[in-house]
Amino acid sequence: MSDPLPFRLRLLAFVLAAAAASPAGAQGFPGGGGNGPPPAGGMPRRGAPPAAAIPRESAAPDPLVRLFEQLRELRSDLLIREDQADTWTALRDALRAYVDTAPASAAAGVGRADPRRSLRDRATQARERADALEHAVDRLDALAALLDADQRRRLDARLDAIVQATAPR
Repeated sequence: MSDPLPFRLRLLAFVLAAAAASPAGAQGFPGGGGNGPPPAGGMPRRGAPPAAAIPRESAAPDPLVRLFEQLRELRSDLLIREDQADTWTALRDALRAYVDTAPASAAAGVGRADPRRSLRDRATQARERADALEHAVDRLDALAALLDADQRRRLDARLDAIVQATAPR
């Protein structure tokens, strides 16, 4: 078995880079993010759609979001055993928590009386997302440690395919 640390570090660096480069991360700044043009009539939008409603071509690819979307299929592919079920559930819960920390819309900070508070809130959200990412990767490592060699090979192949598919072009 190869050392999972280099892959883990590559995955963590990629996800953080993708999050920093995402349009959602640049919302509210000139030339970045936003939710497209204002609706007909020229009135600005009051709110943004939830992250799940944003079309994939406008949302930054995120390997852990893709992994979360493929969990049911992956569980079947890996043939998770009863002794691995609790660790699988912990991974699923950690991925769900990560997905739920998707960056808030720019509309949340629009019109606020204190722009410094808005920036502080964005920093807090970024820390929470990074913590959720770290927890999800820890749960992924815990699952990988319980898998047999064939399961681990299939998991690594799926993760590699996800990372390659979501890599910036």
